[in-house]
Amino acid sequence: MPVSKGHQIAISIAIFSPLQFLFWDGQPSGYTNPNEIEFYKYLPTTWDYSELLDGSIGNYVTMVRKKNDKWFWASYSAIPKTII
Repeated sequence: MPVSKGHQIAISIAIFSPLQFLFWDGQPSGYTNPNEIEFYKYLPTTWDYSELLDGSIGNYVTMVRKKNDKWFWASYSAIPKTII
């Protein structure tokens, strides 16, 4: 199921492995915006602190993480499923 690049950025913070989600629904050639590429260059792959702020399984999540003195937060919701 396709997701937006914003969704991919959020799950790269909220879930353990950023690289897994970078290539989950895309190809490197799909990242032509320099700001997107720059973000991934600085995204840590390990964290000093992680906390789930809010969430509901299958609905949404809000997560905050810290690496050294930099904080990252992500919030995203589930993509609605089409019933056929």
